[in-house]
Amino acid sequence: MKHNNERGFVVLISVFVLLVFSGLILHQVTLLKSEQQFTSKHWELTILDHLLVNGAEGVSDILLNGEWANLQRGVIVSMDGRMEFEVQEVNSHVVYVKLFVETTKGSKREGSFHFNTENGNRAKWREGGTLG
Repeated sequence: MKHNNERGFVVLISVFVLLVFSGLILHQVTLLKSEQQFTSKHWELTILDHLLVNGAEGVSDILLNGEWANLQRGVIVSMDGRMEFEVQEVNSHVVYVKLFVETTKGSKREGSFHFNTENGNRAKWREGGTLG
């Protein structure tokens, strides 16, 4: 009789250990998937920030070169996405620039700033949240 009870106890412990390991493996798979989603979203936000900064630099270069006299809208395209901008004159030396950026995956963001065409200073930088 002792022999049969020991076998039953070993089977019970084996089943319990297998259940615990199965639970740990499922937990790790779930954690991996959520981490991949987080990393993907973080990368999109990083690209959006990069596009905003590059768009601001690109528009600033255009404005500093004096090519803005009749410029109201424009588009700058890069490998990471596209940057659309609108320019409005505030006074004779200051223009208001509004940027709309979109990644190749379709995430969107916007930003705006005032630009002094005489000295190249950017002021009142504002960023909007993620739009898409």
